[in-house]
Amino acid sequence: MSDALVWWLTVELLGFIGLPIAFVLFKRLPDRGYAFGKVLSVLLVSFLVWLSASLHVLPNSRWAIVLVAALIAWASVIVFIRRRGEIVAALRNNIRPIVVTEVIFLLAFVLWAVVRAYNPEIIFTEKPMDFAFINGIMRSDYFPPLDPWLSGATLNNYYFGHMIMATLTKLTGVPAATAFNLSLALIFSLAAIGAFSIVYNLVKMSRGGDIAAVACGVVAAGFLLVLGNLEGVLEMLYAHGYGGEGFWAWIDIDGLDVAYYSDHWYPTQFWWWWHATRMIQTIVGDVCLDYTIAEFPNFTFILGDLHAHLLSLPFVLLSVAICLNIVATKVSLGLGWLRRNILPFVLMIVCLGALGPIHTWDLPVYVFLFIGAIMVQTRLRGGGAGWWKRWLPLTGMALAGVFLLYLPFYLNMDNPISGILPWVGPNSRWLYLLITWGLFLFVAVSFLLFRIRGGVRSISWRRAAWVCLPVLLLWAVWAIVMAATGGGASVWAKLGHLLPLLILLALALFLIVRRATAASGRERSVLFALLLFLTAVLLIVGCELFYIRDVFGNRMNTVFRFYFQAWVLFALASPFAVYYLQRKWRVSSIGARLGKLGWWVLLLVLVASSLTY
Repeated sequence: MSDALVWWLTVELLGFIGLPIAFVLFKRLPDRGYAFGKVLSVLLVSFLVWLSASLHVLPNSRWAIVLVAALIAWASVIVFIRRRGEIVAALRNNIRPIVVTEVIFLLAFVLWAVVRAYNPEIIFTEKPMDFAFINGIMRSDYFPPLDPWLSGATLNNYYFGHMIMATLTKLTGVPAATAFNLSLALIFSLAAIGAFSIVYNLVKMSRGGDIAAVACGVVAAGFLLVLGNLEGVLEMLYAHGYGGEGFWAWIDIDGLDVAYYSDHWYPTQFWWWWHATRMIQTIVGDVCLDYTIAEFPNFTFILGDLHAHLLSLPFVLLSVAICLNIVATKVSLGLGWLRRNILPFVLMIVCLGALGPIHTWDLPVYVFLFIGAIMVQTRLRGGGAGWWKRWLPLTGMALAGVFLLYLPFYLNMDNPISGILPWVGPNSRWLYLLITWGLFLFVAVSFLLFRIRGGVRSISWRRAAWVCLPVLLLWAVWAIVMAATGGGASVWAKLGHLLPLLILLALALFLIVRRATAASGRERSVLFALLLFLTAVLLIVGCELFYIRDVFGNRMNTVFRFYFQAWVLFALASPFAVYYLQRKWRVSSIGARLGKLGWWVLLLVLVASSLTY
C-alpha cells in the first residue's frame, strides 16, 4: 500500500512540475493538454537521463534522476513566470476536465493496482524477460544497458519503455518486483486519461458542451481499455453447448473444438480468454499455415506482460495528442512558424521519436499520422499550389529529428528485420476480421457514409478518381511484386478480398482531401477523426498485403504489432464519430426514425457483445 502511494505521488509531482511545459506545447487544445503533463514529465526526465548516460555525461543513478527532474522544474518555473496569466487562466477555465482527469487517473491506478495485487507473480509468458530487462537497466551505469543474460554484452532490443519504468523505480526506491506491477497500473491509468483527453478535445473542438465532452472522453477510455472483440460471445455460446458440430467446425477457432459445459454463467475452460487473440490462422490437417497474434489492450493488461507494445501505449497517445494539436493550430505552419516555435517543435520530436526506442514498430505508424496532420493543417491554412512548400520542410526535419535525437539507440541496435515482403497468403477470413473489428468497422462505415451522403451531387468525380489511385496503388505494388517473383497468389482474388476495405480507405481519403481546403474550425475535429480511421484501416489492409520479415519468418509479429495500434486509433475515433452522428443525424419521416432507432439498437448490441469478453 505504501509503495503504491509513493509511486502515485511521485507521478503526480512530476506531472505538476511539467504542467507549464504541457500547457505551452498543447496550447491549441481546449484543455491545454492537462492530462499529458504526467506522461510528458516522465518522458522528459527519462529521455535526459538516458541521453546523458548514453553520452557518458551522467550515470544512470538516483542522484542524476533527481538532478534532471530539478532542471526540468527550473525550466517550468521560467515558463510559468513568463506565461503566468495565460496558465492561470487556462487552469481556471478547465476546472471540470482537470477534476475528471484526476479522478479517472486515481480510480484507474487503484483498480489495476488491486488487480495486480491479486495476481502479482512475475511468471509465465514474457514477464520474466521484461523483469530481466528492468533489472539489467537498473544495474547499468551507462547505456546501452547490460544484457541480463550474457555478461559483457549489451541489450539488443527496444528497451526505452523499460528504462522509463526503471527510472521511476530508482527515483521512488520501490522494490523492482513491486514496481513491475505498479508499472502496469501506471500505464493503465495514463492510457485512460490520455484517451479521455483526446476525445474530450475532439468534442470541444466541434463546439460540444462540457458534459458531452466528458461523457465521450470516458467512453473512449472504456473503448480503449475495457472492450474486447466479439469472440467473447462465441465463448459464452460454446460454454453452454449452443451450436452443433457443423457450426463450430465452420467457426474453426483453435480451442473451441473440445466440447464442455460450464458450471457457471461464464466460461471456465482453461485460459479461454486466450482464444480471442489467436483466431486469425489457417490450419490444414495438423499444420498451421498462418499463425498470428491479434492482441487488444484489455487482453494485454489481463495477461500482465510488461512488454514494449504495452509500455508504448501512453506515449502513443501523447503522439496522437501532438498531432491533434497540430491540426488545431490556426496559424500557418512553415519555416517562419518553426523559427518562432523551435523549442516546442523539438519537444514534439522528442515525444514522437521516443516511440522508436520504446517499441520501434509504432514509429512508422505515428510518423505517418504526424505527417498527415501537418499536411492537413497546411492545406487548411491556404491550399494554393505552394502549400507543399510549407509542408515538405517540416516533414523532412521531423523525419530527421526522430532518428537524430535517439541516435545512440539506433547505433547500438542490431536490427533483426530482414525486409518487407509481400504476403502470399492465406488471406485472413472475413469472419475473423468481422469478429475482431466488427464494432469499429460499423461505426467507421456509418460515419463515412453519413459524411458523404449530403454532398453526393456536388462530388467532383475527377477528384474522386484521383483519390482512388493511391488506394489502388497499395494493391498494385503487391501485384507487381507477385508477378515479378512468381509468388503464385491470384492478384484479382486479393483485390476482391480487400475491396470492402479499399473502398473504406478511398472514402476516408476523399473526405479528407475534399474538406481540408474548406473546413471550418469545428470541422478540424472531423478531419482528425477521418485521419484516425484512415490510418487504422490502412494498417489492416497493409497486414493483408505485406509483412515485415523477422526471425519468425512469417507475419505473426506484423499482425500483432499493427493490429494493436489499429485498435488504439479506432478506439479514439469511434466515440467521437458516435457523438457526431448523434448530434447531426436529423430525421423527419417515420421510416427514417425507425432506421435511426435500428442503428442505435445494433450499435448497443455490438458494444454489449464487445463487453462480454
